[in-house]
This record gives sequence, C-alpha cells and structure tokens, in this order.
Amino acid sequence: WQGFESAPRDGSEFLATGGGLEGDIDIVSYNERVGCWNATNYTLDDTDHESEGYNRPTHWRSLPQARTTGSVIGA
Repeated sequence: WQGFESAPRDGSEFLATGGGLEGDIDIVSYNERVGCWNATNYTLDDTDHESEGYNRPTHWRSLPQARTTGSVIGA
C-alpha cells in the first residue's frame, strides 16, 4: 500500500482504503473533468477544492492481475 498522495490521476482504476472508506477496500478512480475521486461502492464527497478531502482514502495499490485457468472451455 502507498500513501494516497501518489494515487494515479489518469482515470485508471485501483484499490483504495481508509478515509471515507472506513477500513473497507474499494475500486477508485479519479475523474479529471469534475476534479473528484470516484469509488465503486461509496460516495466519497471529495473534490480537489476541499482543503484536506475529509473523505479521501488514505492508501492505494494497483488492482491485482486477473487469474487465468490453464484451459479454454469449448476448445
């Protein structure tokens, strides 16, 4: 986990926790058009113009790689 200050702002999705996520882990991305962080299951109510982003998550990490099985169904 890394400090949220270094979270990507390119619209890509990543895992985040802390702050308004209250210890849960959610998928988050940055919406540059609006200037806020979007979470899949939470409303963060956080925009860049708020001084400390009281709901802003505190930590982030990349999404894990998708697992693949060794076979293809129907092949």
